[in-house]
Amino acid sequence: MTDYFESVAIGEGWGHADDTGFRLDVDPRAAGREFVVCSFGDDDVAVFVGQNIGAAEREHLVERRPSWLAAVVFAEVTGCNRELAILDVELSPAMDLARCAFAAVCSAYAAGAFDVTPAHYLVRSAALGSVSVTATFDDDAETWFGQVS
Repeated sequence: MTDYFESVAIGEGWGHADDTGFRLDVDPRAAGREFVVCSFGDDDVAVFVGQNIGAAEREHLVERRPSWLAAVVFAEVTGCNRELAILDVELSPAMDLARCAFAAVCSAYAAGAFDVTPAHYLVRSAALGSVSVTATFDDDAETWFGQVS
């Protein structure tokens, strides 16, 4: 089964999270862990990219997830070349892997996590399996497109 995503917005959805909770802001010097918000219509997903956040801190952050976030994704880029990038993700609460995988790829791209822009992405979740993602990024647009299978 293939899921197609159109008009997935990144825009100015950046923020920081810490002991006080999650807040949207654009100040890169703000305290806390930086996250990217990927919007699928009414569902917003916060993605923490490449921060090697330990299990206890992940749990602490998830406990402070505000009601306006449908899910929190922790993503690590574990390999990247022109053909394939590999991302390992953890989702909380459990949300469909396709949307969270696409959010992780878009957020990693927005955060500058790839040395090159690969043709394909493999997103792996220890709990939910793996999916293949293709994406089209337009740096001038506020929305991106792609498919997950």
